[in-house]
Amino acid sequence: MPFHMPKGPEGFHIPGFIPPSAADIAKLCEVVGFDEQTGKKIMEIIRGFDTSMKERIIKVQREELNIREELLKDKPDLAYIQRSITNKTSLFAEIEMAQIKRDLDIKALLTPEQYERWSGAVFQKMRERMPQGMRDQGMPPMSQSTPQPGN
Repeated sequence: MPFHMPKGPEGFHIPGFIPPSAADIAKLCEVVGFDEQTGKKIMEIIRGFDTSMKERIIKVQREELNIREELLKDKPDLAYIQRSITNKTSLFAEIEMAQIKRDLDIKALLTPEQYERWSGAVFQKMRERMPQGMRDQGMPPMSQSTPQPGN
């Protein structure tokens, strides 16, 4: 049986993307221990990411629809389908790069200790948002420290 990922906005899954609520951010600020100004900067980063993510999700969904519509034809154009798949792959690369940029922008605002607490708290929140049956499938036990290169 294939492994199914939880769905994001409009039922479309983007790995690692479930935008945090304002309450989530407030709790993270408390757990991590940074000032209000840093919290505001982090919220700006997250809101910018959320906005750009929604735009990319719409573009990916559009490509999915293009593929489905083409497959409904008596003689689907495989070159067209290939272009749509290539576009979709490019969008997923943009999504991954945006996630990395978001994380590095947040990391730049925090001390190493704060960032480690931030990463742990965000990971825990992601696990909490997973459907009950998925929390224990395919996910290693949560580490108390962030893995470092070379370890």
